[in-house]
Amino acid sequence: MRQNNKGRGSGPSSGIQGSHAADRSVKHSGQVFTPGFLVRNMLDYAGYVCGNILEKHIIDNSCGAGAFLCEAVARYCNEYVANHDDNVGLKADLERFVHGIELDPVVCADCRSNLDGIAKDFGVENVGWDLLNTNALSVTRYDGQMDFVVGNPPYVRVHNLEEGYDEVKSFRFAEGGMTDLYLAFYELGLRMINGTGKLCYITPSSWLSSVAATNMRKYVMQHRTLAGLIDLGHQQVFENVTAYTMIALFDARHQADGVEYYTYSAADSDKVYVDTITYGEMSIGDSFYVASKEDLSLLRVVKTASVPREKRVCHTRGQGFYFERLLRRAHDSGLEGFDGEMVQGVFSIRCRRETALARSGLFASGCCGLSEQEQEGVAEKAYRA
Repeated sequence: MRQNNKGRGSGPSSGIQGSHAADRSVKHSGQVFTPGFLVRNMLDYAGYVCGNILEKHIIDNSCGAGAFLCEAVARYCNEYVANHDDNVGLKADLERFVHGIELDPVVCADCRSNLDGIAKDFGVENVGWDLLNTNALSVTRYDGQMDFVVGNPPYVRVHNLEEGYDEVKSFRFAEGGMTDLYLAFYELGLRMINGTGKLCYITPSSWLSSVAATNMRKYVMQHRTLAGLIDLGHQQVFENVTAYTMIALFDARHQADGVEYYTYSAADSDKVYVDTITYGEMSIGDSFYVASKEDLSLLRVVKTASVPREKRVCHTRGQGFYFERLLRRAHDSGLEGFDGEMVQGVFSIRCRRETALARSGLFASGCCGLSEQEQEGVAEKAYRA
């Protein structure tokens, strides 16, 4: 809930109106409402923090009831009050630097009301919020203007769209395969950031490997502005929605040939650093994979072994099983950031560097003494788990 002491205190998004919208079907609209702890984590990760807020343009181009914008406005107001003797110019700043787009008119009205409540806590009323009630994909006025683009864009397969199919498919990121609406929003957001801007989204992690996201991956390899990834893995952070999600941070100033890779700790509600991986290490075949350097090295051996895919077996002490099927199953289950412990926990296998590394270097735990037929049975059972 919002605080009454000029809005100080975190988490204004927890008290926003519009919770009724969460009961609507997400299949067609793609609306998935973001919990407050993730909103705060993402704004921190993007760098919208004390000392880097005032006179910075921020937009959520699928703002819903205002989870991200409410937190951003509270931060802006706190920063403004801390740096000024009065709030005379605060209203004008909020009107100039905070932006939002929402297609649903009811939810857009909720957002406006929620933002009014935050501003009122700071003694500011009648703000002329720059909120557009329209289809974000048709908006170009913010191109190249934003310091921060943040949000949780809609997830919906293009064949489930009630309208706008041709418009979505006109975006380069979304023109191939059975695409998803969030890919078009990635292209839109990257178009919006200025020469020093940052984009921070939480979306499904399927863009790492799906055919539909091929052009997005090509963009990443060409422009090298992907600065970091936070893999939420199997953690389900959205109520009543099953999705394997990832937070991506793009930075227009990013120059290094490396992406900082993190997992997410539910216990601490914070990211956990794993490794910094190069674009080359991340790109294997036509897909991206994220893990520690060691695990990516092992994975590359498996994925690029010079034997037919159907005959890729892992030989250690004479024991073997079809690891490729297990690896694909792990990937399909949202374990793009797999490491040995994760895979062992889900599929009862683990990675080891032994003398057989050159011949794939991975073996099933607990298979010693089993016949080849029995080993394949264990593999098949894990595959179907």
